[in-house]
Amino acid sequence: SLLDDVRSAYTKDADAKQLLDYFAAPSDKSRQKLAKHLRARVHRYRVHNGLLLYSAVDDNADRIVVPDDHELKLRITYEYHDAPTSGHQGREKTYLLLTRDFYWSHQCKWVRKYVRACEVCQRVKPAPFSQAPLQSLPTPSECWQSISMDFVFGLKPDNKRRTGIVVFADRFSKMVHLAAVPAEVTAKQTARLFVDMVFRHHGMPIDIVSDRDPRFTVRFWQEVFELLGTQLSMSTADHPQTDGQTERVNRVLVDALKSYAHSFQYWSDCLPMAEFAINNSVHVSTGHTPFYVNAMRHPRVPSVLGAVAPSLSGGGYPVSTKPNEHADTSNISAVTTRARAARSPIDESTMSTPGVDTLNNNNPTQAGPVANKINGLNKEFNSKAMDFVQRRQAVIRFVQDAIAASVDRQKLNADNNGRGNTNEFKVGSLVLLATQNLAKHAVSDFGASKLAPRFIGPFTVLAKHGNAYTLDIPSSMRLHPT
Repeated sequence: SLLDDVRSAYTKDADAKQLLDYFAAPSDKSRQKLAKHLRARVHRYRVHNGLLLYSAVDDNADRIVVPDDHELKLRITYEYHDAPTSGHQGREKTYLLLTRDFYWSHQCKWVRKYVRACEVCQRVKPAPFSQAPLQSLPTPSECWQSISMDFVFGLKPDNKRRTGIVVFADRFSKMVHLAAVPAEVTAKQTARLFVDMVFRHHGMPIDIVSDRDPRFTVRFWQEVFELLGTQLSMSTADHPQTDGQTERVNRVLVDALKSYAHSFQYWSDCLPMAEFAINNSVHVSTGHTPFYVNAMRHPRVPSVLGAVAPSLSGGGYPVSTKPNEHADTSNISAVTTRARAARSPIDESTMSTPGVDTLNNNNPTQAGPVANKINGLNKEFNSKAMDFVQRRQAVIRFVQDAIAASVDRQKLNADNNGRGNTNEFKVGSLVLLATQNLAKHAVSDFGASKLAPRFIGPFTVLAKHGNAYTLDIPSSMRLHPT
């Protein structure tokens, strides 16, 4: 039995042997033979049925002293932590349960190390710092250089039985494009929506960030490759924080749809208005509306029709009763063409690209009213163009700085609220993989996901990419290895 093993182990422990010899014939002489650390506390021990008992306080229950035997301590701790009657409690509860009956030196430290190394606890218990410090994506330097994509599902079916929305968001200007999709939307349909809604209007982004939803798997990329013949980069697998752009857009979008719920028969009917409202609202991280960052102008809204005319500056200017006071740059080409047509004969050697010599005022032979008007238009046009370019550069630089500052604040806040896992692993190390973002089929055979472990593995680290790792995950699990 366990107690018999404890009695037998006393013969191999020096302190236990001294105490047993002392209590076999207690006297002042035998007391002096005890080691100093035992002599000072010998009054806390006694012997009963061959077992050495210990009591820290007189009115406390006696506890069986366990000799310095590593295997025996493991066996006893197992009974108070791993056994079904113990239930893999935490270190404090395990310590309190164990110290009801047994005692050995540095018992608390022993229990703490034992529970920390328990493989079952590592799989099923939440880690105090389960997430590493936030790794922010590189800040894009221009509009539609980097976009994020996501789906919003779970909506009430509309008249076409669509229950979801695909969201494309520009990570720089924060502009979004939305489209209603069915729950069973295919990778091919998703790729075509991307080409129709993003590529057609803005060209090809340098990278696309997604949370690797099943709809953004290899089939989707194959369709995009086939349509555009380009290469795309994706965010780290199962790292949804990298796709925070669309996560926030999704929340704003759902709130907007709720506000429209009583104004439209179907939620899909109000998607254009929701998209316009999001793009026409000042974004907290940039200080500008997505419309303005993209085109340096604000769109007209129905309430101001007939009151203002568009302007490149975005503010509009009052409609003038004297149109000539506002230069119409669209007339420059027509005036230039008529001026050249008046020349006779045509000298091929003096011909140049239409409009270039006129706009740059490189033809000193021109004279007369037409040429003077052209020169005046050129000066006003060049002045407005330069002003537009300078303001455009200023807005781009401001947005770049604003986004960088916003990203830094988000990282600081995230790291200060639980992101304290700074562990680093070497290639070849064995690690456990968190299951919170994994498909159910890869996690557990249990019918209920509530019973699934929080971690699975261990898996071998194959490569390190910054703070991300590639693991030796079996292909049968159908998981991305990074």
